[in-house]
Amino acid sequence: MSTRTHNHRTSLGTGRGVSHLARGMVLVGAVMASVLTMTGPASALATEGGPGGQVVTGPSASPGVQSASIEAVSPTISPAARRVRYVSNVSSPCPTGNLCVIVWDPTRPGYKVFDLYYCNRYYLSYWHGAGYFLNSQTGGVRSYFYDQHGKELRSFTPRPGLDYQSWDPVWSIRNC
Repeated sequence: MSTRTHNHRTSLGTGRGVSHLARGMVLVGAVMASVLTMTGPASALATEGGPGGQVVTGPSASPGVQSASIEAVSPTISPAARRVRYVSNVSSPCPTGNLCVIVWDPTRPGYKVFDLYYCNRYYLSYWHGAGYFLNSQTGGVRSYFYDQHGKELRSFTPRPGLDYQSWDPVWSIRNC
């Protein structure tokens, strides 16, 4: 199950004299806060296998950020990728045998690259906006991108070159 969205109902008591607009704003704020706190476990923020064996961790509180602001969250994948690394140049090489998926990480300046080697269905969390993928798998294996309902959005086999991808509709990836 993807942690990208949850159904959550909330009810707020409103007093007399509060306008419909104000009640709506309070309700929207409460729902957003509930969804943001439920979208992913804290344990999903740490991944291993960064450059040189470094541990890549999720966001930390930034100085001067007010507690009422919405903090950016680093994209994650489950199960864990074979390797996770950060690059400033999206045309960096993808190791042979891997499907490399590349997403912007708003918590640090750069792209986060997930090297998908083991045949699996990977579920994405906090993947937004434009990104890329590079398929360096061998043997003509077919890979798939799926939407939130499990409907196939795209299928492809290995070929040289970087491909553009909007990650907003993609909720899971099968690399075999």
